Amino acid sequence: MLKRPTKRLLILGSGPQATGLAQALAKLPQVQSVQQQASFTSPSTLPLADVCIELLGGISIGYGAAIQALSQGMGLIIGSPGLATAHGQLLQNAALGQGAFFAVAAHGCALAPAMLQASGATQAILLPQGAASQVVNRVYTRQESVPFATAQLTSRGADMSDLSGKVSQARAHALLGAWQQVWLNPSQQPRLGLDALTPAMLPLLRNLGLQLAYGSTINTAHIYTGLLALPEDLSLPPEGMETLLLQNSSGHGTELGAQMLSANTAAYAALYHAAQQALSGARAVKAAPLPAAQAAANTSLVITTRAAYSAMQKGAPTASLLAETSSGGLWAGVLRGAATTPTEGLLLPLPLPFTPQVAQLRLVA
Repeated sequence: MLKRPTKRLLILGSGPQATGLAQALAKLPQVQSVQQQASFTSPSTLPLADVCIELLGGISIGYGAAIQALSQGMGLIIGSPGLATAHGQLLQNAALGQGAFFAVAAHGCALAPAMLQASGATQAILLPQGAASQVVNRVYTRQESVPFATAQLTSRGADMSDLSGKVSQARAHALLGAWQQVWLNPSQQPRLGLDALTPAMLPLLRNLGLQLAYGSTINTAHIYTGLLALPEDLSLPPEGMETLLLQNSSGHGTELGAQMLSANTAAYAALYHAAQQALSGARAVKAAPLPAAQAAANTSLVITTRAAYSAMQKGAPTASLLAETSSGGLWAGVLRGAATTPTEGLLLPLPLPFTPQVAQLRLVA
């Protein structure tokens, strides 16, 4: 009877997640041994292992450890969205060159790559639960201003590290890398802050049957992180949970599935799943590219003044107005094919199907 081959694992990191993961993986029958190393100083040699799981945090130290692991012939799993965003392409290529296993199991990926690949989706919408999401939720549900909501969360000791959306953007890039091994330049992908958001805009959204959320739309050609306009009847995740929505290539934004996981559970599940893949003897491979999403899904919400909208249309006359409403001196419209941003106000992606609320707004033929 053949004995199942066993492998040695090396976990770099000292936090509770690293320790818990080491304890869980040590129980798997295909694991010979699990070593945990709290830190890494470059240049230095890592302990001998078959697979290295990098949970050190930080980009430069994580990159040094990842390159060292690959140079020693180890498979590599990285758990930092920042590292994946900054050096994912290089690490992917290095693993391919070595014939080694490579996976991005950064926080926010969870089991999403497998779900995305199985669904045939061409776009994902990731709704995280960082500081920006919490502020937007308070503005939308309590009609608070952005500064007031920020101050309230800060006074309660909330983690405000993602107020600008940088962490959410990094997680979106890590998810795309894990899903399709596509690494876009973050500096060339739009990220919208909360500066222009005011409670005066909320009646306009409700008239249009929409709600605000903070998140990312992700496909192989483009990542947007910032405010999103979503259907009002879409159930957003409760506090501490996050949602992944999938869309197909029809342009109609069909929701193929959703995954709700707590932030800690998502990160842990991603790492555990990736480690099991590594133990099965998988190697780094290039994923087959998916077809790009059709332009029919290019629908946006514009909130501005009517004069600013008129000026915007002069610069992009091909955009079609699907519905409009006004309140308190502001104007809002749902546009398809908008190519320019108004000089004042907001232009937000509307990535899911738009259903006009006939009783509350003017439909445009």
